[in-house]
Amino acid sequence: MLRLCLVLALLAGGASLYFGQMVVKPKLEELSTNLADTTGKLDTAQKDKAKADKESKEAKASADKAIKELSDTKTALDTKVAEAAEQRTRADELAGKLETNTKDLTEARRELGRWQVLGIQPNQIEDIKKSLRDAEAQRDSERVANTALNKLFAQAQKELETFKNPDGEVKLPAGLKGTVTAVAAANDFVILDIGSAKGVIKGGKLMVRRGSQLITKVRIVTVQENQCIANVLPEWTQGGLAIKASDEVLY
Repeated sequence: MLRLCLVLALLAGGASLYFGQMVVKPKLEELSTNLADTTGKLDTAQKDKAKADKESKEAKASADKAIKELSDTKTALDTKVAEAAEQRTRADELAGKLETNTKDLTEARRELGRWQVLGIQPNQIEDIKKSLRDAEAQRDSERVANTALNKLFAQAQKELETFKNPDGEVKLPAGLKGTVTAVAAANDFVILDIGSAKGVIKGGKLMVRRGSQLITKVRIVTVQENQCIANVLPEWTQGGLAIKASDEVLY
């Protein structure tokens, strides 16, 4: 019995050895071959990836460099365009000045020719011009003084007529208007914002109005250039109304 068991055990071991040699070994060899191929492919893939990463970095660096160069070029172009515009503006200004100076020179030559026709030398022209300017200034000054004297004379004549005929009407400029700026506490005289500059004359009478309502009349007693003082005429006061500042006066 023991022998039989030993024989069976040997047979089983031989069968296992045979199975391992004939079936398992080829599978192991195939797996080893597949592992070697897979390892080789993995190494190749890693090398390809490293190469692709390197090329990608190089491409990105080249793109960044190109973008920077393009930005620098655009900045330089903008600077040149601005400089060109500035130069154009200066050129236009210089051209305008040149045209003006050319016209002035042409006119000066024409004027010099006109003076030379009269037998006047260039060194005498400025003296003549100065004398002409002085004469024009004196004429204008005398004209202003004459206007002022005429105004004073007309005013004096009207005041003289008032003295000669105190009960007569003193005529004021047609359409004369003004405003009451102040009223005396007793409401017996007022200050108006019109004077001799607008033709106001002592003795003249003005109506005082508030809107469309007649308040009273006043008689001018003192005249200055831009204001006057007038007494209130009680007989013209309507219904006991009192004059107020900002009331309108008119002739």
